[in-house]
Amino acid sequence: MQESNRSDSLEGVVQAVIEGDLEQTTQLTQLALDEGIDPMDIFRLGLTPGMDVVGKKMQAGEYYIPEVLLSARAMRAASALIKPKLTGAKAQRPIGRVVFGTVKDDLHDIGKNLVIMLLEGAGFQVIDIGTDISTETFVAAVQKERPDILGLSALLS
Repeated sequence: MQESNRSDSLEGVVQAVIEGDLEQTTQLTQLALDEGIDPMDIFRLGLTPGMDVVGKKMQAGEYYIPEVLLSARAMRAASALIKPKLTGAKAQRPIGRVVFGTVKDDLHDIGKNLVIMLLEGAGFQVIDIGTDISTETFVAAVQKERPDILGLSALLS
């Protein structure tokens, strides 16, 4: 694939995420996959930079929670398209086990879901225990699952 086509495709994904356009983001992500762009490149050079811009716009007071949620929803849908491609090529045996959850009184899961996708793409088995998770539930999950890594997510503001 020519470098300019690749750049155009990924820039389109970035822009669609920034605009929070679910349909456009998924269409452009599928197009990029169909063009043979590496799924990790779509994630690293398309989806993530789009959300970076959204975060900066929120910090600057240009975007508010509704815009951020639209962009996150678009990114999540596109991530669902590339996730099987990231994890499908990995070895059957995971390189490690991770228990991951979002701490009590926090319902945000965008960051957690992104990290989980990257971990799975890298070959880890991830047990996602959800959001708003108490200390006791984390302890029980660690005792039950015996992970190599425990991941705790929290919104920092």
